[in-house]
Amino acid sequence: MSDSLSLSSRSDAESFNEDYDNKLKPLLLYESNDPIRSAYFLSEWQLNNEVKKLETMLQATEKQKKIVEVLKKSHKTIKEALD
Repeated sequence: MSDSLSLSSRSDAESFNEDYDNKLKPLLLYESNDPIRSAYFLSEWQLNNEVKKLETMLQATEKQKKIVEVLKKSHKTIKEALD
């Protein structure tokens, strides 16, 4: 029983270490002296960053569109009430 627990604990620890290593791998390659790998990971990071910025801008634009629609409806309602 203790063997199965120790094996399970070992495999959990190994999988954790593999996950941890995989998360660190791009950073280690980016910091490496290989300019091609460094440029690849830098450009990948920049692209991901730009995508996030564009998604945020798109969400903001959609909110602004809704606000403009509400303002137009409010303007129309006020104008009709005054006439």
